[in-house]
Amino acid sequence: MTADGSCCRNGGGMLWNIIKAQEPKAYKEIMKKVQEFEKQFKPPNNRRGGEPKKEGVSPGTTHSFVEGTPATFFR
Repeated sequence: MTADGSCCRNGGGMLWNIIKAQEPKAYKEIMKKVQEFEKQFKPPNNRRGGEPKKEGVSPGTTHSFVEGTPATFFR
């Protein structure tokens, strides 16, 4: 059972709850090692970043034919 009695835990869940409550430093150390261990099974992130952004040009800026002056649109 959980501390408030709302639901049942399995055996492993009770063990981790006891370790976390009585030895928080040991729990953190174990979890850190678990994360390092699991990283070796995680597939690498192969996303491509694309081209680096050009400075000074935002995606919403429209330029006129004259270099450096923004185009003006009227509705």
